[in-house]
Amino acid sequence: MKKWCFLLAALLLLPLSACGGSEDESCLRGRVAEVQRGADGLPSALILDIGDGEQEGVLWDEATQWALPPAAAELSPAEVWEDPLGMEVTVYLSPEAGPGSLTARNGTEFSDAGTADFLTVDEIRLPEFLTLSDGTEAEIWVDFWGDRSYRLSGGTELLRERPQDMDFPTYYVEGDTPLTALPSALLEGVAAYYQERGSLYDIQEVVERAYQAFRQSEDPEQFSNFLVEQRVGWAATAPGVYYFRTTVILPVREQEITEHQFTDAFDKETGEHIPNQDLFSVGQAEAIAAIVAGTQAVGQKAQAMEEYFQWSYLSFEPDELVVCYPAGALPGQEPTSIWGVDYIGLEDVLYPWAVPQMREQ
Repeated sequence: MKKWCFLLAALLLLPLSACGGSEDESCLRGRVAEVQRGADGLPSALILDIGDGEQEGVLWDEATQWALPPAAAELSPAEVWEDPLGMEVTVYLSPEAGPGSLTARNGTEFSDAGTADFLTVDEIRLPEFLTLSDGTEAEIWVDFWGDRSYRLSGGTELLRERPQDMDFPTYYVEGDTPLTALPSALLEGVAAYYQERGSLYDIQEVVERAYQAFRQSEDPEQFSNFLVEQRVGWAATAPGVYYFRTTVILPVREQEITEHQFTDAFDKETGEHIPNQDLFSVGQAEAIAAIVAGTQAVGQKAQAMEEYFQWSYLSFEPDELVVCYPAGALPGQEPTSIWGVDYIGLEDVLYPWAVPQMREQ
């Protein structure tokens, strides 16, 4: 068969989505357009752009509390408020404090400014930059959910990078079994392997590609940012191993991405990572030939698939072994293509303890 391939602490659980309704006067959401400071260097007032050309003033007092995105938690107050322009915030106003008066630097009066009781920084620019090949410095922004956004100084977003979830104690296998309920060595082995492996893409390279696409765009003002993402999740269970699936999403060009998936095997008891080739009871050449034969490819196609085969092209799923050749992996191949191979055809080459089991319905 052939197919075509295609953090929070309790205070962070505030109902952000509930803020901002036209009749909701208890909170405000917007980007910092101006900051006024007290003697300690911290804000005494903020002017927020709240959309549609409108602004609101917010007062700040000694009781005001605030929280950062987890990815920016190590920033000091001085770093946070040194240059907060453009920072996106949600402000929960104090119900006890009455309206106050505030004057912006341009003379605009805010006669009914509320006082911030609690403020969440929803998106913030980090102090560091990513320097591109022509010397341009791309700003790095992080939001409350861990996304990293690489932007030009004018605000154009070049690329958005989804966070990798490395919090393996929160992982589940077989849908409802927490990883923490299994042997501790398994959790330790899985976590150590993926943390050491890290990203499977070069962020410098993909931001460069996005930057070049922006420069070559016929309409730069309508440029659509590139996207990268890498995630891991349970894929299948065999008598002797658990399989975890890695999904990598990479940009091809503006408004187009490619996705590649593959699995890694881990010993159920020890957590040791088992390379795909070691799941087979025969030599590598014989195993590869059996896999390719299972795709029903013949002739020159089969020869090319054997010649250019990589073990990372395999994904052990509960019902079949998926073989995925990324775009360009085979001579003359343009789209990514995948095949599903029935495990019955691999009985003579695959260890029984490595054959995934179908989940009971």
